[in-house]
Parts: sequence; C-alpha cells; structure tokens
Amino acid sequence: MARVEESVQVAAPRKTVWDLLADPLRHSELGTFVEEVKLVTPGEVGEGTVYRERSGPGSMKSESEWTITKFDPPRELVHVTNQKSMTAEATWMLTEVSSESTRVTQVLEFQMMPRLRVLGRLLEGLFATRMTQRETERMLRDTKRIVESEASPS
Repeated sequence: MARVEESVQVAAPRKTVWDLLADPLRHSELGTFVEEVKLVTPGEVGEGTVYRERSGPGSMKSESEWTITKFDPPRELVHVTNQKSMTAEATWMLTEVSSESTRVTQVLEFQMMPRLRVLGRLLEGLFATRMTQRETERMLRDTKRIVESEASPS
C-alpha cells in the first residue's frame, strides 16, 4: 500500500482549521483534484457520513464514494473509499501548537487497482505516489491560505 504524509503549520486555532477540513463540501477549495462533492447521508456531517466526490487529476475526473469512519473534533478525521480503481484511507490530524497555531498532518494510504495488484503497484510506482504527494502539498497550502485568511481580522 502506498503512503503519502505531509504537514503544515497554520496560524489559526485548531477549531478554525477543523471547521474547514470537517466539511466535505469545502474540499473542492483544496488542491486541484476534487471538482465537486455531494453529501449522500442527510443531516449533520459526522462519523458514518457518506459523500460522493468527482475528483482526479486534470481531465481524468471520476466519481468515488467516501465514508467518514472517524470524526473526533477538533483532533482527527478519517475518510475511506473502496472503489474498483482504488482503495484509500485519508486521515487528517490536528495538533494544537498554541492557542493560535495548529499543525495539520494529512496522511493518505492507497492502493491502485486492488484487484489487479501487479498493475496497481506499477501505477503507484510510476506516477500515482508522486502525483498524490504533490496534490497533498497543494491541499495543505490551500488549507493554510484559506484558514489564515478567514481567521485574520477584517
């Protein structure tokens, strides 16, 4: 299973960072992969919430369904997907550095084409891991930019 992990320090309280990351409908604001998100489960977002997203690199967008399996405000979120093309677990951990600073760590563990493991490993090694690393860095930069601009006094 491939693994990508990145962190960023955000000049904002942990709750402010949580409010952005815990809302799947805002994930299209982070990075370039996620184009659109639709909630499947009615009600407030929390553990057990299911959503569909249209995502992928460039024009290679496809739809996937994700389930929130851990929702521990304002500390940790875990989302999982099990598609034919990919299985993945995305984790966000928020650590309070101070009352006005938060370290966000994002971990993505994934397996391309789990039914065709040899081909999946080849895809992971040739491009998927590097592409996911770059996208994770973009997502965290966007998280920092958005949260710090929303947290700063007008």
